[in-house]
Amino acid sequence: MENDYIAEKLNTLKKEIENRPNKIQYSIDIHIKDLNECVNRRYSLQDIFNYLFNDEKQVTFKYFKNMLYRARKRLTRKTGGNNQPEKLIKTQPKTAHPVKKHNLFSILDEQEDKKELHDNRSDKQAVEDRFARLLAEKEKQNK
Repeated sequence: MENDYIAEKLNTLKKEIENRPNKIQYSIDIHIKDLNECVNRRYSLQDIFNYLFNDEKQVTFKYFKNMLYRARKRLTRKTGGNNQPEKLIKTQPKTAHPVKKHNLFSILDEQEDKKELHDNRSDKQAVEDRFARLLAEKEKQNK
């Protein structure tokens, strides 16, 4: 097959890869539609790979296929009109109750204020006090 069509479509991509070898994935993301068009015209990925990368040591064929896969994944998401993938906007999910923004330590302080101090003494007076308190609580529950 002739490489004229590939050369015509992917010339800008090849120049961009030569000028900016550290941004190969970004370049492929931008030109993914041209790459897909070449594949739809029955050009093999190996032909496209050979045209774009003359030096085999720069990128392997498997890595090139992985970059194409990632670029196609980004394309299936929302795409902008300028052939560049849009960044997805993260939205906060709607909850049934409003989210309270408190300092975590203030919540702990509130819990400590509400909690009664536990008397862990084991002398006779402490045991009698605990027993009386438990009886009083039980009587309140029965009423």
